[in-house]
Amino acid sequence: MKKKHITKALDGVWQTGGEALTAIMKERGLNQKQLAARVSGIGQSEISRFCSGTRDMNERHRNALAKALTCDPEDLEDGALKLSPNDLLLKKIVRELPEKLKPEAIFLLGALLKK
Repeated sequence: MKKKHITKALDGVWQTGGEALTAIMKERGLNQKQLAARVSGIGQSEISRFCSGTRDMNERHRNALAKALTCDPEDLEDGALKLSPNDLLLKKIVRELPEKLKPEAIFLLGALLKK
């Protein structure tokens, strides 16, 4: 069994890919079976192993799951920062902005969140 490593960061808690997958599924209101139905080539039992940490996701898995969950593949990597639902929403909003507006939006959001 893969050992879970969680390291405290200055501004949050880092998590395993399986924990990130579980959190994003919960945020989207999906269970393992529902997610498996959205992803070609990844079954419910494999998703269960990813969530429990007994199997690592490779790049193909992360890309397919991220597409089904409408998130970034790096959100499913080991070491992803644990984000609140509000933080996930802000990240999604910024991701959908035109590239030229992103730096200013990130700066402004950072300033607002520090207040």
